[in-house]
Amino acid sequence: MVGETTSYRAAQALAYAMADMDRRPVVGKPSDDWDAFDAKLSSLLSEAIENKSASPVGKEAKPLDNEHAVLLAATRLTDSENRKTALRALVQRWPRSLETRDALVRLAQDEQSEIQLAAIHSLALEWPGDVTARQSLVNALQDDKQHAQIVAIWGLSEGWAGDVVVRDALAALTLHSSAQVRELATEGLADGWAGDTTARDVLLPLTQDRVQTVRETAVEVLMTGWSGDIAVRDALLNLLRSDIFSVRETAAEALISGWADDTIVENALHPLLHDPAPTVRWAAERALSRSENAPAAPRSSSAKSASSVDSKGSGVTDCDARLIAVRLPRDFRTEMPLHAISALHRGIGLDSPITIVSGVNGSGKSILLAALGLRIGCIGQEQRRRMRYLPPLAIELSSKLELLWREQLTPEECLYMPNENERHLRDLSIDTTRHRLVLIDNWMSSLSAERRELELARLRQHAESGCQFVVVANHENLNLTNERVIQLEGRRMRDQMQFLKNSRSARGEKATRFGASRNPY
Repeated sequence: MVGETTSYRAAQALAYAMADMDRRPVVGKPSDDWDAFDAKLSSLLSEAIENKSASPVGKEAKPLDNEHAVLLAATRLTDSENRKTALRALVQRWPRSLETRDALVRLAQDEQSEIQLAAIHSLALEWPGDVTARQSLVNALQDDKQHAQIVAIWGLSEGWAGDVVVRDALAALTLHSSAQVRELATEGLADGWAGDTTARDVLLPLTQDRVQTVRETAVEVLMTGWSGDIAVRDALLNLLRSDIFSVRETAAEALISGWADDTIVENALHPLLHDPAPTVRWAAERALSRSENAPAAPRSSSAKSASSVDSKGSGVTDCDARLIAVRLPRDFRTEMPLHAISALHRGIGLDSPITIVSGVNGSGKSILLAALGLRIGCIGQEQRRRMRYLPPLAIELSSKLELLWREQLTPEECLYMPNENERHLRDLSIDTTRHRLVLIDNWMSSLSAERRELELARLRQHAESGCQFVVVANHENLNLTNERVIQLEGRRMRDQMQFLKNSRSARGEKATRFGASRNPY
């Protein structure tokens, strides 16, 4: 009916009849719902028909205008699915209409998260530079929903880069009590205001933030967005004197990346070759090896080559662990971001007799462990043939991983147990005189609490005999004491934004096969 024989007023009547009713008729519902709907619609249509003769000739609305009005009215419906459907159609067919923009501004505060995200995202894509859209996205920065903040910050840094009002709004967020919000604001400032001195001065204090992820993000964005800046260089040089070894490590890499030919930087990095922390020594060695006249850094190296100093002190505990750390070059990217990839970019310390790798499903725990097994060489061709599945990404990662050893082991001295093997430790036939590094995936996932404690005690006994373990397990289910826990979490904002877009696109493609909209939201 809409767009074919009805006037503009008749189309509005249909839309407002739907919007005005809290209870709308559906198949199988009581007939009185239909009666009420018919009465309301008939009343509105009668008014439209009576007024039609008074309308000037040639003023009949075009079919698309009629449909546009219906969809705009439908965004006010109480049913969220109807609002969502209307939003999709509006963005697809009338994205640059002022009426659509105003509807998006209203829906950017919708109580339904998916509608809210779609509206914010659409404002960012379709209305860059627009003052009204900008204010709507700035308001979304104060939302308690993290995904809304991510999309708003991403949109503002993309569509309003260089805008002073947006810059100042993001600068205010760097003082937020939430570490995650501070980190998001940091990335937004870097993406839209790289090189800006005001943004730089806001970011510099964050290099000493109390939260590690915020510190690392601030250092990384300053390194890329303000490369060569003397004020940033001096702040990073100051971080080399930090008592926290991870801060020294991050600062060393940032300095050589942004100030490779700076003599002051090279002179400051040389003392780190004798740093108490092996990962800091590794970072310094790698950094200095990338200077103009130095050879390329080895992909697999020994901590002894960096220094003969014992690794005690400065928050680093020496132990019998042979494998100290694993990392991945920062230029390695995947189509769908993983927690494990982000962690590997920063470097994962394994300098403990027992390391527990934990994280949500899909964070890349098993991929990380399989890649490590392939890189070391303890997953041979025979074992690969027996395994039901070996992720292709694990194979790709294995050729890129860089390992830091205290004492490099042979493949025969390492053992990899995939998650398809449900045997317990007593059945693994671990020979601690032969196996000195064991990788176990999805350990004890189905055991009772009492049985988990027994198996954990057995694991500690093996570790006391000189065997190092890297284990994928849910650390919250274990009564841990001195074991190191690697929690895979905390993707970067740009990764999370890509994750949101990819996941919605995947749903959109699936829906398209059944005749639904292509809009990812």
